Amino acid sequence: MDKNLLLSDALSNCSSSKREMLINAIIEFVEIKKDERLSSQLVNIFNNLHVSACIVDDMLDNEILHRTKKHAFFSRHGSAKAAITAMHLFNHALLEMTKLGYNVSMGNILELVECLIHSEEADVGIVDFELSLSPIEWYDRVSSMKSSYELFVFIEILKEKSLVIKKDQERIYNAIRTFGQLIQITNDWEDLFENDPLYRTGASDEYMVTYSLPLALYCQHFDSQARKLVGMKIKRENIGRIFERILCNKIKELSRQYICDKYAEFMSFIPPESQCASSLQQIALFALSGLYWKGHMLDAEPLIKKEMLTLRV
Repeated sequence: MDKNLLLSDALSNCSSSKREMLINAIIEFVEIKKDERLSSQLVNIFNNLHVSACIVDDMLDNEILHRTKKHAFFSRHGSAKAAITAMHLFNHALLEMTKLGYNVSMGNILELVECLIHSEEADVGIVDFELSLSPIEWYDRVSSMKSSYELFVFIEILKEKSLVIKKDQERIYNAIRTFGQLIQITNDWEDLFENDPLYRTGASDEYMVTYSLPLALYCQHFDSQARKLVGMKIKRENIGRIFERILCNKIKELSRQYICDKYAEFMSFIPPESQCASSLQQIALFALSGLYWKGHMLDAEPLIKKEMLTLRV
């Protein structure tokens, strides 16, 4: 299969509908006038950047299957082709940024990508824990920031077009940071509490331990040495006993509270009665309710009630 077919296959097997909603919500949040051309360009950049990261993430986590029951790209084409395709997609994203028609600081963009890589490294144990940070601080400040750094790229791209970012940069970045973390931590909840944690490993007899929210809380409250498990591949017959400890009711309750607190933190950066943040708030609520991860976002009511929080939190 040639390069273009691989690129097409990678992009077609990762639905862009959620990413399009995210980009349009961010454009609305930073109060930029609706611009179909800019929106299309940003969605194209997001698709290439995100799918590139997803291919690498699946390889690192040894996740054979997606939640949609489709086989991961690397499991269909092999690790070599997957790695090269991810590199091409990332390069395409950078090239598209140079075609926006206005100046974008590529230096700042690449620094954000470096932070994204560091978060991914922390998630699979490639970098050592900073001993000055507690287990939950390491999760909050580093491991849970993958989605946030991806979204920061688009704040950086939009900075030149948005007076709101220039005038209120700290609040905007904090809102996007906590929003991205909500996406990441509800991902952890969905994978570990709502679904069979072993499902995405497919027929593989090994499970890759990543630094999820439940594990961070277990390390924080019960056994800090458990973080040595991060990055280890553990046989299926042995992982069950570990799940029994880490995914207990106490950790589930602590995870629920952490999610509640993170949502409250996100909302603290949203001005009262702000119409510009309504779409971003809606997506956050979809993530909390589980609809985001179950793929029902587009079928749900346009304005979701806050009572849906009770489904998850």
